[in-house]
Amino acid sequence: MHHYKDGKMAMEDKFGRVTSMKDGVKMETRDGKVIVMSGNEVARLFMGKFKETRN
Repeated sequence: MHHYKDGKMAMEDKFGRVTSMKDGVKMETRDGKVIVMSGNEVARLFMGKFKETRN
């Protein structure tokens, strides 16, 4: 999960691919904390990953 300074979030699957999640979905961390998805910044994460892998 990626958490941006403006409070929006983006998600990757276990293979590093950008995935879409609905706003308000609750996720539990390994230590038991609950995080609620806020925003769905798929394009933002995709473009960030694209710029990293581009030659």
